[in-house]
Amino acid sequence: MSIKTLFTIGAVITGLLGVAWLFAPSFMLADWGLPDDAATVYMARRCGAMFFGYSTILWVARGASASPARRAIVTGGLVLTLVLTAVTLVGVLGGTIGPRAWIVVVIEALLAAGFGYHLTTDRS
Repeated sequence: MSIKTLFTIGAVITGLLGVAWLFAPSFMLADWGLPDDAATVYMARRCGAMFFGYSTILWVARGASASPARRAIVTGGLVLTLVLTAVTLVGVLGGTIGPRAWIVVVIEALLAAGFGYHLTTDRS
């Protein structure tokens, strides 16, 4: 998969997550089996804002040629997706979030693999 495709897929996924967490936090929280109290909804919306920001970075960087800046974006993507995978995995295994989140673990792990691949093959 090309880096442009990886960045595009990552941008679309994080953009959709940004919309969902920002504008429909109660729905998203219910889907994860979490309460939708005011503090949790607030933090969910902050999460949505961060997804929007990351989506923008990936979208704008889609056409970037090999450079230290692109390598930094790939490195950040790898760290982000590895940490998200671990956090989601712990949440599912610990029973904090519902078993439907396994699909999220798979998606995050696949994105991490894509970023990891490009980090090891991009010699910028």
